[in-house]
Amino acid sequence: LAPTTAPTDGPPIPTLPPPATSAPTEAPLLTPPGDPCTDSDVSLAGDLMLSYTSGRSDGLGESIYLVRADGTQPAEFVQGALAPSWSPNGQRLAYLTSTDDPARPYALHLILDDGSAAQDVPLDAAIDADQGLRWSPDGHYLALGGQAGVYVVDAHSGAVTNVAGDLPAAWGPVWSPDSTRVAFQAPLNVALNNEYRVYTALPDGSDRVLVASDTLNDFVQSWVADGSGLIVRAGADAAGPQQVYRVSTDGATRERLFGDQSYADRLALSPNGQRLAYLAYQLHVDEDGLITGQTQWLVVAEANGANPHTLQQVELGYGEAGLSVPYWSPNGRYLAFNSAVAEADPGLYVIDICTDAPTKVAGGASELLSWKAGPPLANVTLVVASPAATEPPVSTTDAATQLAWTPDGLTLAAATTAGVRFFDAATGAATTLLPAASACCGLSAFGAQYLARITPGGTGLTVVDWQTQQVVFALSDQPIDQIQSVAISPDGTRLATGERFQVRLYELPSGNLLTPTLQTADVADSYVTALGFTADGGALVSVTQWEGAVHVWDVGTLTLRRTFRIPTVTVFTLTPGARQVAADYAKPGFDLYEPATGFLLGRHPKIIGAGGPGFTAFSQDNRRVAVWGFKTDNIWTMAVWDVANDRLLNTFNLDASAMPTNEWRSAAFSPDGARLAVSDAAGNLWLYDTTTWAEAGHWAVPGSVVQP
Repeated sequence: LAPTTAPTDGPPIPTLPPPATSAPTEAPLLTPPGDPCTDSDVSLAGDLMLSYTSGRSDGLGESIYLVRADGTQPAEFVQGALAPSWSPNGQRLAYLTSTDDPARPYALHLILDDGSAAQDVPLDAAIDADQGLRWSPDGHYLALGGQAGVYVVDAHSGAVTNVAGDLPAAWGPVWSPDSTRVAFQAPLNVALNNEYRVYTALPDGSDRVLVASDTLNDFVQSWVADGSGLIVRAGADAAGPQQVYRVSTDGATRERLFGDQSYADRLALSPNGQRLAYLAYQLHVDEDGLITGQTQWLVVAEANGANPHTLQQVELGYGEAGLSVPYWSPNGRYLAFNSAVAEADPGLYVIDICTDAPTKVAGGASELLSWKAGPPLANVTLVVASPAATEPPVSTTDAATQLAWTPDGLTLAAATTAGVRFFDAATGAATTLLPAASACCGLSAFGAQYLARITPGGTGLTVVDWQTQQVVFALSDQPIDQIQSVAISPDGTRLATGERFQVRLYELPSGNLLTPTLQTADVADSYVTALGFTADGGALVSVTQWEGAVHVWDVGTLTLRRTFRIPTVTVFTLTPGARQVAADYAKPGFDLYEPATGFLLGRHPKIIGAGGPGFTAFSQDNRRVAVWGFKTDNIWTMAVWDVANDRLLNTFNLDASAMPTNEWRSAAFSPDGARLAVSDAAGNLWLYDTTTWAEAGHWAVPGSVVQP
């Protein structure tokens, strides 16, 4: 598309000089050119390198890749790693690896560019990988955002400091040009997640300063080149209007650069401090106020906001993916960004800001990118940061993590380490085993004939005829985290997948895609995490996690019947037959909504569980619910409630004294509601009569602790 001009307003401010070059660390830091479009020393794209995260070459996890900025010589560099970040001199790479510890989901590592000198940083914190890793300009520190603070890591000693201190919900660190201070934001109103204010602090967390403001929110984007102020995005943290300001470090002065659009974090200052690159967007709404799509602009302007120049402009329909935020090359001539525009060629692009010429350099890249300074590597040594993600071996601790009944109530399915096991519900006898596979896991949807399993990482899906154990349909090579939920129609002729931005329907067993695709929401984290067919199969209900958007789709015509939004929620559960949506907040209890009308049916503060489908099971008639995942007086408890009047029907206590790590794992009501199946981490499976609550059956998962 031809370049266009993005809106601008506000008084100009003087163009800022380039920052002073910091003292070198292991190798000299580069001095960015004054004008990358005319300076003869600016290297060509082929002499630059860029890192990104994509799928491992063996298909079993993620890896960090290196590619030259002209798209040549792509190479897998760190296998089993994500979130790459190169030091300012290009000699060291910081990255994360996934762990199995919810309290510490990622581990931090450092490595030299030749693959040597690997260093594990003892960071005992819940890091948010989506915030990336940010080096200080002098290469001495790394800043990371987490669930409980902003962490500064000394890249030489490994010492870690939470510079946010006692500020809750702080995030988004950015470094001053001289590396002496780090800025971040935190909300004043924690309950409403609002009134964000910017703070600055020294790397040891001392001398914390609040940047005064009277706006609704301030979100820090960058320091200005001479370190005298900050660039902040102000307004609502969603669809605009928003403004961008240059603010003094004490907040006393505030100069508007441009605004009245929406902007994606972060707006990036060029290495010489003379240009600002950013992704702006404008939502389109119809006469009813419903979002119909958006326009996105990838823009470069002067550092004071003057003379904006659009490098890319795209028009998107509702729920369609678009462009990502840009990243400057070390020489300030190129920007790297991801494009997911379906009509174009999705992938990782590098664009020359002097000629507007884009080059696709890779496909399937994550949105966290990092340029490597210095000369490109002649040879890339493969480093294995973590082993391939394979199915865990059958051990003495096997147990049923998910339970589900066949529609006739004769067979109970249990997802275990060894695979999905099927039991005769009358005798407890194991009838068959659908073995685990490295490309599949769990029990995502279960019907009379078919069983669906989502690939780890949401990159694929496998549908199996569970009686013949034959694969009838499979999806693969999807973007990371794309597939979040799946549902099978009551008659077994349709399969629905809940994904980022969309819902897709397929015929079974052919796997033919039905068109059009059902578009859901269009913001960054729009994942359809709850999905279900109505009892007659005529409608499909989808729920988008963070936005609380509930859509009711007509399966026959593939059109939208109705939609409504539920206020900010932690997690959603669709009841059987998609008759109700349970909205679990970060507080006791849940609310019930009716998709057919959008009405709030009632609030249930007494029914306390850990929340979500992993800790909640509704009966087929929606009248009873089992909740678990909480402990009282060292006793793990499962409770069954009458939903209509919040009346406790029965509790099941699990004494963990014999096995301290024991806990409830799953529960499922039989289709007729007469029996409740429950399981624990030790491998027990029980059936209870829901009239008397007497035990109606008890057996063990093969290979479990309690297996005789």
